[in-house]
Amino acid sequence: MKTASTLYSWLFSFIITSYIFFWSVELSNYNFRYNILILLVPIFFNFYKKIKNNNDKQYIYKIFSKNKNLIYFLFFIFAHLVIVSIFYDIPFRFYNLKSLIFFNLVAIIYVYYRKEIIVNLDKIISIFVYIFITTLAISFFIENNELIGFCTQKWVILLSNKYFNFYPINNLLFQENSHIGMVLTGVLFYLLFLGINKFYYLLLFFATAFASIFYFSTTYLAGLVFCGLSLSVYYFKKDLNYKKLISINVIIILIATSIIFSDKNCSKKILDIRIKDIYKNYFFSKENKYIFKNTTSAIYERSIKSNINTFKNNILGWGFANNDIATYGFIKNDSHLYLKELHQSNVKAYIHKDGHFYNLENVPWVIHGMNLHDALGNLFKLFNEFGIFTILIFYYFLIYLFREKKIEHYKIFFICIFLVQLFRGAGYLNGGFCFVIVEILLCQKLPKNYLSLRLK
Repeated sequence: MKTASTLYSWLFSFIITSYIFFWSVELSNYNFRYNILILLVPIFFNFYKKIKNNNDKQYIYKIFSKNKNLIYFLFFIFAHLVIVSIFYDIPFRFYNLKSLIFFNLVAIIYVYYRKEIIVNLDKIISIFVYIFITTLAISFFIENNELIGFCTQKWVILLSNKYFNFYPINNLLFQENSHIGMVLTGVLFYLLFLGINKFYYLLLFFATAFASIFYFSTTYLAGLVFCGLSLSVYYFKKDLNYKKLISINVIIILIATSIIFSDKNCSKKILDIRIKDIYKNYFFSKENKYIFKNTTSAIYERSIKSNINTFKNNILGWGFANNDIATYGFIKNDSHLYLKELHQSNVKAYIHKDGHFYNLENVPWVIHGMNLHDALGNLFKLFNEFGIFTILIFYYFLIYLFREKKIEHYKIFFICIFLVQLFRGAGYLNGGFCFVIVEILLCQKLPKNYLSLRLK
């Protein structure tokens, strides 16, 4: 019985790991994030068993009464989508429905299994670390001649030329280094928090920190700085002595900052964003002397301008999974969009509206064709899709951050996931962001509000 329980614990942990960390991994066109849907089977089985039980006729009522916050939240997302679609004449697409159903299922799974996820979080993160370090070792033996602009690239080229291309730039698990950075920051600070008292986790911390050197990205390094600062404030506000943790955080912040600003491939993605001029109309126009510098900065600028356009014209937002429509709406309004240095005026952009296609020949692919659904960061996606309602998330986040005096270990991981993916994310359904949103908004009162499917 104990063996079966242990096996279940590791299998459960792997399923959660595959959803949070390996969401971009595909095998024969099967995406690993869908592993999480396996956990619906026990939920439906338990539900069916309770319904069938004649002695529990009030079960449906119990589900609603114990989980009304979850039901209201999911209903709000759907109702908001329907209302803004009607009010702003936005088409309701199958893509919206598909994304909404998956979001609802993941939210239900998280609330149902929240206790197990928290109890097994050590295993969940350990599994990721084991796989991450193993694939790093394997990548030493796989030749790769592709060198794309990323942090410390100049050292990669130097080492690759001097030696036999030994540098493990093959990313076997993720499509981009930034995808690792979205989750790796949380892993590192979580292991550090546990490692203060347990040598095993301290060892994992140093192993993970070393492995991460080979996959530096602006997302990862900036995440270390941002989360390091935020967690230091978080520790300081608690009535406990965390001077050692804060001191280590300061060291991490200084190291990450120095790497960012010593490598142009890192710093340019932040410094090339023209924040001072972002408020101007026709920001990307030749009249404003816009000069394209790099893809990442240009997409961030587009996302910020799209947010400004949303608050001017659609303050209630464009609805769930409609960030692409919000972005197209901005592009259509800014008819002077043109990036001078791309020399891609022959590229045609087609915007779908009311069944028609509109040709914008001067809009290069970097502006109209990339990160349309995720906006490159969930902060921009939230503001585009939910407008002014997004402010409520940050209100509840502050409550989540400072409500209790005791520091819960799992909060370290969730806080980092939330903060990093605000500025570099892949939507709500990847990288564990959906878990964090549900945790922040709905799980303040758990286990009192624990999903009633578990009621006996």
